Amino acid sequence: ADLTASLANGFARVRWSAVNGATRYLIQAGSTPGSADLFPLTDLGALTEAGASTGLGFTAWIRVFAVNACGSSVPADVLLQ
Repeated sequence: ADLTASLANGFARVRWSAVNGATRYLIQAGSTPGSADLFPLTDLGALTEAGASTGLGFTAWIRVFAVNACGSSVPADVLLQ
């Protein structure tokens, strides 16, 4: 999936393109690549974007997984800063 992240005026937004065959998406955020210490793994259903208020100077590694009946994909990663 094409994954992009933006941060403006204390609001973080993450968007990705729909993956053919995916029925839902999982998202998590961490202070280091692969971690989930800032935002635990969360099921977003079929949504292809997420947003949240953040503090100034916020930095996070965002991971999005596409899910279907066979399981989840390898995550797409993006650095939000």
